[in-house]
Amino acid sequence: MKQIDYLLCGHKPQNINKNGYRAKCKICESFWDLDYYSNDFHYNSKYPKTRNHFDEVVGELKVKTLKTWLKKCERFLTLPSRG
Repeated sequence: MKQIDYLLCGHKPQNINKNGYRAKCKICESFWDLDYYSNDFHYNSKYPKTRNHFDEVVGELKVKTLKTWLKKCERFLTLPSRG
């Protein structure tokens, strides 16, 4: 299994909780599938279904992670107002 030297979320690798095949950042709760992380990555049209992206729990985690990323990027983004 590859060692995780950096996290895409920007937090330090010491902030990872490993549980079975999953690693999760203790700060923002971004997560990685450690088994999949160890392989070469090839994204194709089968990827979302293969990785259970349509599963409700996975979807909820993705929304939570996206909200964290958007909040982090907020100062760099100009989003239209909802008013």
